[in-house]
Amino acid sequence: VTILGAAAPIAVASWDTECFGTSLVRAYADLVVRSLGLHYVNKGRDQKTVVVTYNTRRTQSQWPERQFCDTDNSYFDCGQLGHLKSRGLGRQVRNDNAVEQALKSLEGMTFSNGAKVKTRAVDFSTLDFKGQIEIDATTDLMIGPHGAGLMHNVFMPDRAALIELWIDGSSANRHFHNLAFWSGHAYQGVQMGNPVDTNKLLNLAKSAIEKIDLQTLPWETS
Repeated sequence: VTILGAAAPIAVASWDTECFGTSLVRAYADLVVRSLGLHYVNKGRDQKTVVVTYNTRRTQSQWPERQFCDTDNSYFDCGQLGHLKSRGLGRQVRNDNAVEQALKSLEGMTFSNGAKVKTRAVDFSTLDFKGQIEIDATTDLMIGPHGAGLMHNVFMPDRAALIELWIDGSSANRHFHNLAFWSGHAYQGVQMGNPVDTNKLLNLAKSAIEKIDLQTLPWETS
């Protein structure tokens, strides 16, 4: 059953959960990752490598539900999606390219825990479902503006963290804080102007990276 995001049960809860690492959410994430054969995706990866994913929020010419719909191989009737035309979005980062380049500079920095950073900017709406989950399962720090794409933090490794950027009046929403907590992930929500202050963002990212326990394996490796 399709539920408008703003009306979903997790969205209408405007308080911070005290539940951390709940078995139901973790079991759900594990089921999805294993069902797609992605539970070994980090095998052989250097534990000190920290992958930072900038979860972009960009307008696409077509909704992904329509772009990736396949009537012959799913129970969806793609003919019912004809009303989904161009995909307009609010809460887009106005200096998106500058944010991407600022985060890229993390790769040349030194961190107190010995982390070696790799960064990438990802527009999840351009990927099929398996491609999206593979990005999630190999992400140690996800950064992005408030929006449905932050649901992807559920599928990140145990040691991962989420930084949610509250831009354009989205700070009252607590569901991504709660999803991160239920998944057992570190979380920080930050009020940001738009354009985003890249220096402030870099300081937040550096702090989050140095708090990652690099002794914890990035997902299952054996």
